[in-house]
Amino acid sequence: GITSNSVNNSVLFPTKITLSISPNPVYIGQTITFSGSLEFEYPANTWNPLANQNISLQVNNNTTNAVIVNQTLTTGSNGSYSFSTSTSGWAPGNYSALASFGLGTLGIGVSSLQYAPSQVVLNFLFGNQSTEITNILKYVAIAAGVGVAGYVGYKVYESSKNK
Repeated sequence: GITSNSVNNSVLFPTKITLSISPNPVYIGQTITFSGSLEFEYPANTWNPLANQNISLQVNNNTTNAVIVNQTLTTGSNGSYSFSTSTSGWAPGNYSALASFGLGTLGIGVSSLQYAPSQVVLNFLFGNQSTEITNILKYVAIAAGVGVAGYVGYKVYESSKNK
């Protein structure tokens, strides 16, 4: 006869993790908050909060390859987690935030036998508010200048047409 392979491990429930930042956009000197939730699927197509689980949060400056945040957080009774920190001293550039559940340093699943590992990456641009305000004011000035020039040109045209 034929025998199937034997499995000694438990079945892992699928998990999903979310991540968001606020405020968005965030500028130098402001406090940034990373938050999200962890859920597991059981029964099929039904997602439930996963409480009292460790979440690894890592924030990297992709421009300088520096690790800015490296924290272990614990989910609350509703599966949510949150971490806030000041952006003072952060350099403008491209950043990524990685929230992971049950992943070891080599990316090998090391979660409990009940839940499968999961992770999410959020890329964001961190900038300088004064630079953005200067650019906005520049465009407003250009738009206003075009509007005035257009109005004056139209009036000159109208007055020449009436003669």
